[in-house]
Amino acid sequence: MKIMLDTNIYGRPFDDLGRGEVRNEAIASYQIFLLASSDFLEVKTSDVLFAEVNLIKNRLKRDIVLHLIRRLSKERVKLDRKVMEVSGYLYPVLIGDCMDCLHLAFAAVSGCDYLITCDRELYGKAFKIERILSNKGFRINIRNPVDFVKEFGGFS
Repeated sequence: MKIMLDTNIYGRPFDDLGRGEVRNEAIASYQIFLLASSDFLEVKTSDVLFAEVNLIKNRLKRDIVLHLIRRLSKERVKLDRKVMEVSGYLYPVLIGDCMDCLHLAFAAVSGCDYLITCDRELYGKAFKIERILSNKGFRINIRNPVDFVKEFGGFS
């Protein structure tokens, strides 16, 4: 199964884990990392992921996230015309959030089955985005990490 992880998945373990929802997402993210490092999942990355990670101000966090991405990634997808075209389909739905449009476009164009994100606004529009992409010939599912782990089979 091919997946793309939004930047916030890699950073979730460094967030304030005092809130239950954030803690659960961090645990699910760790489980996804474990599945990917055991080759049960194929993680793809993209140029936009690296651009966002380079914006992380905390150098230690940025370095750890970059190491994790390089460790888990099987393929880095490069920006091209098709990615830009698909991104344009999503721009009106995501109200101009270029980075989210690009994450989704990279995932769709590279043949990922899932884009996994902690972004509540993006996840809230998942059905509409999935429908738009399906109408353009792309089949991708948008999940938050907790729902993805449950859907994948979870851990006991």
